[in-house]
Amino acid sequence: MKKIHAEASIVTSADRDVVYSLVKNSASYPFWSMIDEFEAVRPGRDGPYGVGSQRIFRTGRLVMHEEVVELVPDRLVAYVLLSGFPMNDYRAETILDSLDGGGTRITWRCAFYPKYKGSGWFWRLTMSWVFRRFLRMLALTSENRRQREEILAAAHGNATSKRMLAAAEGATSRT
Repeated sequence: MKKIHAEASIVTSADRDVVYSLVKNSASYPFWSMIDEFEAVRPGRDGPYGVGSQRIFRTGRLVMHEEVVELVPDRLVAYVLLSGFPMNDYRAETILDSLDGGGTRITWRCAFYPKYKGSGWFWRLTMSWVFRRFLRMLALTSENRRQREEILAAAHGNATSKRMLAAAEGATSRT
């Protein structure tokens, strides 16, 4: 079977270190993406979200178990899928490139072998759509300093969810 590749890119006015702070922090994903819940399975060698960390992301009925396999500060976050989709040898990378004049090009790409013959076209389209959605939300969050700081302040621990953020926002609006 042929290896399938999917990719999407976006440009944000935010600097690379700002974008990296969100992408590296697995606990932040439910607050800025379509991920509903994050759960830490195992911390990384150099911190909770470092290389070797394992995480579970839940979205609806989907449950993805991933492992962070490479980090290059302010430049790259790479992970592999351990389970959750019918794909083999799945590896994804989020690459951050500084632009002349400021801003960052964010590229999210993956490569994998489809588990079922003939399904590669479907998964390439699906992953490209997912990456485009992730990137739009990541770029908007990266550009909104107040929102980003609130997310990073709340995004820690072994589990986070959209409900957790909604509860925190509700408490803030009542004070």
